[in-house]
Amino acid sequence: MDKESILGYQLGMEDGFKNSPMAKLMEQYMPGDLESQNLSTQTKVQLIIDVEELGPEMIIGRGTERTSGLPCYHLAPKDLDRVQSTITELQFFLQQAARMIEEWQTHFIIDPGDTLLPILSGMSSLRQMNAVWKALWLHIDLGTKVWKKYIAEYCQTPQDNLILSPLSTVPELYTELDRIDDADQKLRFLYTNVPHHRDQLTEEGQTSLKKACSSWFHVLQMPPGLRDAFHADEKPTPTPTLCEQLRGLLPPMNKGKERERGKSKSPSPQR
Repeated sequence: MDKESILGYQLGMEDGFKNSPMAKLMEQYMPGDLESQNLSTQTKVQLIIDVEELGPEMIIGRGTERTSGLPCYHLAPKDLDRVQSTITELQFFLQQAARMIEEWQTHFIIDPGDTLLPILSGMSSLRQMNAVWKALWLHIDLGTKVWKKYIAEYCQTPQDNLILSPLSTVPELYTELDRIDDADQKLRFLYTNVPHHRDQLTEEGQTSLKKACSSWFHVLQMPPGLRDAFHADEKPTPTPTLCEQLRGLLPPMNKGKERERGKSKSPSPQR
């Protein structure tokens, strides 16, 4: 039996794991000098995983006025920059690790179809922002598990015969996602079709997602701090009745004509 088959079957394991390219990649990922001002990717990832729910200090709101054409809510710039840089770095390590494993032709994508990050840059609904954060948080958490899975697969030998559970979603689902242009529809697609996102919802939330075409009100529960800070516990905007819709199509009545109409309806004085 040759040396490579004893120590491992992946490229670079000829001299053992310690001298392998995967070990060097891990050194880049993990914390180095504690006195360094630059945080490691592992630390950055953990800081995000520690924030499972959005806090009010992370959101900048412009109110509910939509006539300006500006997004009503967006992630605070410092938090958005932190999330973007963390995803970029983690994605790099996932891609590099997957390339070292002969069996992997693809790698885990943290933000498939560039769906989630653009929504954090600005959206009209606070509930959509909440849904995006929960989805992105889960993707980053899964990304760390996939990272460990790649390392385990790289280290195992043919004699180990380990069967590691899959964590990635079927790529065909994300191909379908690329065909959707609207950000809200992309988000709905993720929560409707991707199993680990669908599992984030209660039965009521899944039913609401299927029925509601424009509201995220009952889909995901809002964090209390976020709800209270932005007074976001109002009831969803009711659908206007047919009469209200028709009334909205009529031109506004001239005040002079309205007064004349009122006079004509007043009863004649009795003699």
